[in-house]
Amino acid sequence: MKTLTGLCATYARIDYGKKLQSELHHSQLAAAYLTGIIEGAHRTFGPDVMMEGLRLLGQCALVLVRGNCALASITIAKSLSNVSLLGLVKPGYEPVTSLAVQQLATIAIEILSSHEYDVRHPSKEIRSLIYMIAHAVLTTGDTPLGSRHSSHLKPYYALTDYGTFADNLTKLINAVNEKPDGDDDAERIIGHLSDWSDGMYEGEKKLLLEAVNKRSFLALDLIHWICFVTEILALASRAPAASDSDRDELVRNATWLVSVLDWLPDDIDSVAFVEKFDVVDQLFELTLKMHVQDQHEIAEAARDVLLRWSLKAGKYQTGWSSLERATTALCVLAAWKAGSGWVTWLKDEFAARVTKTLIEEAVRKQTARELRKQADSSSYDRRVYRLVGYHMNRVDRGRFSEVINAIADLLDTAVA
Repeated sequence: MKTLTGLCATYARIDYGKKLQSELHHSQLAAAYLTGIIEGAHRTFGPDVMMEGLRLLGQCALVLVRGNCALASITIAKSLSNVSLLGLVKPGYEPVTSLAVQQLATIAIEILSSHEYDVRHPSKEIRSLIYMIAHAVLTTGDTPLGSRHSSHLKPYYALTDYGTFADNLTKLINAVNEKPDGDDDAERIIGHLSDWSDGMYEGEKKLLLEAVNKRSFLALDLIHWICFVTEILALASRAPAASDSDRDELVRNATWLVSVLDWLPDDIDSVAFVEKFDVVDQLFELTLKMHVQDQHEIAEAARDVLLRWSLKAGKYQTGWSSLERATTALCVLAAWKAGSGWVTWLKDEFAARVTKTLIEEAVRKQTARELRKQADSSSYDRRVYRLVGYHMNRVDRGRFSEVINAIADLLDTAVA
């Protein structure tokens, strides 16, 4: 396996002439032999050999991508995804799955920074293979503590670990934002990011809904990841090197991606499960960042999702004070900027929607009382408000009191 990996790299460095070199035929041949060995190795060898084989396959894929032959890496990526399934069905092979996802995540990042000018197809293929593995993972059992599902997909979906896809994507986009207008490398990478994120919302929506339906704690990672990538796309759209067309497409993709959270189910069991994952805080923080940065389209999309979630989750008594927390968050956002028009928007939209939502009278009355307390006092319950509470004292008290009292009045007068 190591010999074939070395051959793949050596062939890529040989100048056979422009026509043949552009396809890296011999490197692909060496990688194909390696793929055949690894796919059959589990019949003879243990997981340690399989894992070493996956690492070597990943190296061959990177050789092809760096040799401006990203299309050829798709075959290797498919082999990685096929072998990854062993970790789900064969005891003792569990680390194989997460290692395969790690290799695919590394290839995905490498394609985003590729020197090729058109990597739309390989980029989307890698993304589809990760979705395939994720859906396969969701067919297995999960564990509440140290989620098995999250562990398998950690290299791609985790946000807090070093060396994950999210970590490398953040570094890549930060570097791009430091480049001046007209920088070819930065402009090319932004174009790749635009292609990669195009249509992403469809795959993320299916995966999130399945995770919630299976009560998988992967849903936590997905909700946070969706908000993270939305922010990354917004950041890239403001890069000096971004063209007008890429900027528009990135904003559109970000808007559609955050709207995935609008598809969260509204039955009581699903709401109680999802509310564990700080959906209100995630949407509030994303909306506030976009609002501050004058990313109006994305901010309004996230804000609208938060409004609909406030009533979707707030109509139930799940123990999370959903209606109170979400409406308070909306009032803080509405009061953040003078002249933004968000105060009027919130009053009108909430009035239109609350009358169409069946909320028990006791819940409405209790929420209205708590909201009025926030209008009359600068103190708040940290257990309930957390991030929202921190920002509550940073807005104009006059605007805040006006809008939160208006929402309380609407809850008081709404028909149960």
